[in-house]
Formats: sequence, C-alpha cells, structure tokens
Amino acid sequence: MTNAVTRTEVEALALYMTLKTATAGLPLGGGKGGIVVDGGSMGADDRETLAARVPEALAPVIGPDADVLGPDVGTGEAEMAAIDGAWRSATGRDGSTATGKPLDGGGLALRQGATARGLEVVFDSLVERRGIDGPLRFAVHGFGSVGRGIAELLCQRGHVLVGAADSGGAIIDEDGRDLEAVIERKQETGSVADQDRPSDAVLGIDCDLLVPAALQGVIDQPMAERLGAGMVLEGANGPCTWAGPEVLRARQIPVVPDVLANSGGVSASFEEMTEPSARDDDEVIEKRFEQRLRDACDEVWDAADANDLDYRTAATLVALRAQD
Repeated sequence: MTNAVTRTEVEALALYMTLKTATAGLPLGGGKGGIVVDGGSMGADDRETLAARVPEALAPVIGPDADVLGPDVGTGEAEMAAIDGAWRSATGRDGSTATGKPLDGGGLALRQGATARGLEVVFDSLVERRGIDGPLRFAVHGFGSVGRGIAELLCQRGHVLVGAADSGGAIIDEDGRDLEAVIERKQETGSVADQDRPSDAVLGIDCDLLVPAALQGVIDQPMAERLGAGMVLEGANGPCTWAGPEVLRARQIPVVPDVLANSGGVSASFEEMTEPSARDDDEVIEKRFEQRLRDACDEVWDAADANDLDYRTAATLVALRAQD
C-alpha cells in the first residue's frame, strides 16, 4: 500500500520474485501486486478494511493453490490477517492465501524478521566462502524492519556499525555507533539522524560491508563510482540500477543480489503456507530454512567460480537452470 507504486514497478518486482523463488529452490512461481494508496496517512482500521476488500476482487485468482500474498511496504500482520480472513469468508475454503499473519492468526514465528535472518545466513556463507575473518565495519541504508534487523544480528556477532540512514538523514561514525543508542534515537525522534547529513551520504562511507535495505535504484552509476564499501549485500528489492552493478564489477566490489540475499522472507512465507496443525516444530522449520538458504548460496558461489561470473549473473543462471 503506497501512493508511489506503478505498474512498471510491480512488473519488475514480479520478475525479481520469480528469480528469487527459483534461486532459493522453492516450488513456487513469482508475482507481485500493489494498491495505489497512501497507507501511511490512513488509520489502522481503514487499512484493515481496505485489505479485507482485496479478496472481493481477487478471490478467483488467489489461494493456496494459486497465488499466496505476502507482506510488503505498507502492510503488516493486521492487513495480512484481514486479507486471509476475508478470503476464507468469501470462498468458504480452508488453507491460507496470505502470509505474514500474527501468531494467533495462523502466522509463523520464523516469518517475523525472516528477511533479516536470511541476510545473516547469506552473509555467513559469503564470508566463509571468501575467507574473511575478524569484525567487519558495516553500514545500513534504510533502518526499517530489515535494516534494523540485520544491524542487530551483525552487532550481536561483534561487527561494528559505522553508518545508518533513513528518510530523515544519516549518521556516520568511523569509530562505530552503539546500536541501542541509534534505536533509541529513532524511537524518540522518528529518525536515526543526529547530524546534518542526507540519507545517501551513508552509501559513500569507507566500510567493509554495505546493506542497502531501503529504496530501489539508489546505487546508480554515479553512486557506484563513489561507493566506499568493500562488499554489498542487497537487503532491498532492486537497490542497484542496471548501470550500477557494471561499475561495481569493474571495481571488483562483490554484490550479493536481492534474489539471493533477501530471499529469507519468501522462504519463511513458504513454510507459513502450511496450516499450523500440519507444521513441523519451530526448530525443525528453522533448520530447514537455514539449510535451504545455505544450499542456494553454495549453488550461486559455485556457478560464479565455475563460469567466472559476478554473483548477480550467477544467481540468474542458477534460477534459469531451476526451470529446466
């Protein structure tokens, strides 16, 4: 739910999702949808009412054996529960047609924070493959659920947050910032920024790892030319333009593409598609989730090494092979 969504954007995101499910080895296709409305200016009740109307128009083409909807910008547990409940009422059928629901409404514990958790698994696999040791200095562009989530996970592992940004601006500190203080400032003021810096300033700082976890197309050709990170882990969908990766490839800066890096969300959604009464224990689901992502990483790293490819091209190759 956003007033900025367009048909072109939705079509591009549908392609990303198709490649993502194939790269992750999921028995799913890919699709995307959006409602052109300023969800941020609506009250919670109005958003739920709007979400509940979605099945009225889409009931014939959504469902557990057709198209299962997942949360994205402007939607959360309440909206997904409203969609699922309205679909069941409209069709009289069992099964889920929406994921990202609250736990007491058929949701899955793993789905909460799954994208950030998936980024962590992919990051671990990457540093293992590249033989990288020691604490890394990292920056996060976008401090929503994904950006904050991966920042927390990386800091718990001893890595150092040297930059963070949201729509209100950026903070940069080469010596590292206390994450709890950053979170507290965000909660109190609505932004992480405590300096007069634009949000994109964090993209150019010197660091070992950059996690773009906000907007599409922020790393274009000019930005790629001044990017200060040694590696990029795409937390957002499409944070690089078509030209940006070419520059980064020439600069030998590895980029783990969104279709692999942030596939934790759809991987957890796949698990949530199973009705609660038929699910495995949470521990079993968590292990399967991690192994699925690690297997996908191994395939992409192997394809890159065997064919002298960058990770984005290698992930696309893996996805296309999965369609054979």
